[in-house]
Amino acid sequence: MQPLNSSIDKAKHFFVESGILGPVNFKYSHDIIRKTSTIHIDETLKNQIRKTSLGMRSRVFSENNSLNSFDDTLINLQNEIYNIRDSLVNGETKIILLRTEIGKLKESLQAIMNVQMTALDSSDELITKIKASTPNLCLFCTPNRYKKIAEFQSF
Repeated sequence: MQPLNSSIDKAKHFFVESGILGPVNFKYSHDIIRKTSTIHIDETLKNQIRKTSLGMRSRVFSENNSLNSFDDTLINLQNEIYNIRDSLVNGETKIILLRTEIGKLKESLQAIMNVQMTALDSSDELITKIKASTPNLCLFCTPNRYKKIAEFQSF
């Protein structure tokens, strides 16, 4: 029975030292690690922990560098997006201006075609009035040309 009591006494002593049972006998929280840890006893474990922590330090440092490069990349991408938005806005305004110009050209062409179609059906006096009102018509837009084409097609 003696070994059982000694192991129970050892356990009680461990709990008292670690502060689980009874009053806490240390000032700082790292004192519990010093009393209960096997790091101080096992030298190979201590060296292994040191190597691991050194490896982690370089990894943390490289992560900070990669974060900085990611920040730079993010800023560059935001600038590219801003430039593309500007070019899209400028392109949209150009498209709107071109559409209004196309609309104006269509209206003027329709007016010219209507005048020419009515000129084919009307007398020569009306043709001379049209020529006087629009002197800058090209060869294809002059009423006489349409009249000659219409006569040629009737044969």
